[in-house]
Amino acid sequence: MFAQRNVFSFSRGQDGKDPRNRIKVGSTYRHAGPGDIVETAEVIDVGPDPMGIPHVVYKVEIERGRQRRSIERRTLNLQSFSEHFSEAVEA
Repeated sequence: MFAQRNVFSFSRGQDGKDPRNRIKVGSTYRHAGPGDIVETAEVIDVGPDPMGIPHVVYKVEIERGRQRRSIERRTLNLQSFSEHFSEAVEA
């Protein structure tokens, strides 16, 4: 899906690990936000964009209390995804 190019360097995640080694296709991550909002992201693809910046394509499900709505796909750069979705969900 993404073109193969050189990847820029970036900082380590909160766990001290390089997000390029931690974020994998098929993995699921969670973010609990304010107001009882929980976002659950399933990674669809990881790779560089045409400029060589690594991105994550993912499906996100947003829950607020008993309300749930699904969003088909979103894309974030790898560093932002790693910082926002810091809680891995076991399969």
